[in-house]
Amino acid sequence: MTRQRGIFVVMPTPFDEQGALSDGDLRRLLKFVLDAGVHGIAHLLDASEASTLTEDEAVRVVRTTVDIVDGMVPTIFGVTRATALQATDAARRYEDLGASCVCSRPPDYRFGRRLTSSEFQDYFGKIGGAVRIPVMIQNTPRDPIAVDDLVDLLKLSNIHYVKEESSMAGHTISEILRLSGGKCRGIFGGAGGVDMPDEHRRGASGSMPGAHIPEAFVHMWERLESGDAEGARVVRSKILPLALMEERFFPRIYKEVLVKRGVISSAVTRVAGTPLLDPCDHLELRTILEDIASLLTPIQRERSSGA
Repeated sequence: MTRQRGIFVVMPTPFDEQGALSDGDLRRLLKFVLDAGVHGIAHLLDASEASTLTEDEAVRVVRTTVDIVDGMVPTIFGVTRATALQATDAARRYEDLGASCVCSRPPDYRFGRRLTSSEFQDYFGKIGGAVRIPVMIQNTPRDPIAVDDLVDLLKLSNIHYVKEESSMAGHTISEILRLSGGKCRGIFGGAGGVDMPDEHRRGASGSMPGAHIPEAFVHMWERLESGDAEGARVVRSKILPLALMEERFFPRIYKEVLVKRGVISSAVTRVAGTPLLDPCDHLELRTILEDIASLLTPIQRERSSGA
């Protein structure tokens, strides 16, 4: 994967009303984001509910994604696992299936103890050493990696990209680019795309928001790339209400939006404890989508009703 820039949307995993993986909805969703002009596609990350998929289902997702994308844009797949052995096995398999890049955050902490620098090196070093494609490190608020550790990890074989979404993401982006000596091929922001103007100003290569309103994210990025920072901030202001709902209803909100837009047929999630939208929430969501309709392709008939 050559150095990449732009909007790499993180895909939700569509399920049917019985909770089974919906290949048809996945194909429709992939075509939808490609038509929206995204610059890359990421799957099997947290917003994809990757931890709820079987390995066979994950492989189906990779196969379908690679098939539909057909080389039009790069594809990134998450390989976060409890051990380096499991992560490297997934990384090799996805590379063989045609992935452009793999992405992992650190394994979940055990017994409340943070991983040490040497454990970070061991985990990511083994992933990077197992594949020929680039590896992206996902740095999250839940288990943030210190800047010094990130810079050291970027010196390892094939560790080239960072998905930065820690609580001080802007500062981290600036520091990584300052300290990495060109080892980092690109840093992508997250957090729903709302910090995109600041991240772009700091040197970020792009953003990895959700796939529910891809046209708006592409529009904001194109404004930034053309030097129209004010136009980008206008777009950000319009999508902020939806970003607030995203914080409360992650990851269900992506599917609720896509159902209302007529892209997928069900908002079913597998993650236990995901909050449900009540009738007032559905009314608020419809109002928000009406308010940002000028940024989106025409909203189609709502294909299922939560309210």
